[in-house]
Amino acid sequence: MTRPLLVMGFAACLFDDLKALGPLACDVMAINRAGIVADAALDHWVSLHPDQLAGFMDRRAALGKPDGFTAWAPAAGPGIACVTTDVERFGTSALYGVRIALHKLGYRRVILAGVPFDDAMPYVGGAPIPQPLIGHQRAWRLARPELAERVRSLSGWTRRLLGAPSTAWLEAVR
Repeated sequence: MTRPLLVMGFAACLFDDLKALGPLACDVMAINRAGIVADAALDHWVSLHPDQLAGFMDRRAALGKPDGFTAWAPAAGPGIACVTTDVERFGTSALYGVRIALHKLGYRRVILAGVPFDDAMPYVGGAPIPQPLIGHQRAWRLARPELAERVRSLSGWTRRLLGAPSTAWLEAVR
């Protein structure tokens, strides 16, 4: 795909990240609860937690937000259209979503918003991160060679790991 994919996580910096990115013609993937707070139409919604994803989708529908997305998870559940048992699940739902974007959907450019992976950054609404992220950061570090040329982040630890998106990077789709 030559169009980039915006992957939205649920960290409190999500809306600042989106503002900093500005308008961009892209497809959109929500991770977990990000799909509830996102006003934009979603193309994909991903979670490692199929037992929770149906509830997230119900909450989005109750808010009158657009549907029409494809839901992805590693196991079947209500509303899940694509079950992926062959995508690496070590890490986080965001990393799982990035792998789906790269390996199942063929995106060449993926931008992370609201996925800083900083322990000090709470979720949208101020809820604290329930566990230290160092183990999850290890998974991202191990995945870095797989992500290096095609994934960038707008904030935090993932931006330091992967770099920030630039116009030159977006235009250099091979």
